[in-house]
Amino acid sequence: MQKCFRIRKAQEMLHSTNWKVKEIVPKSGYQNINSFNRMFKKFTGMTPGEYRKKIE
Repeated sequence: MQKCFRIRKAQEMLHSTNWKVKEIVPKSGYQNINSFNRMFKKFTGMTPGEYRKKIE
């Protein structure tokens, strides 16, 4: 449940800010960009960059 909440928080920031992914990683509760990318893709089916392009 906690991981899902963090990914939703990251999705919000990707949608509502122009912050780089590396800036969003610690703000969403992750320490490591690789684990963030892996979990983001697991829950959304796409990378953070792909997600941002899709919502633009």
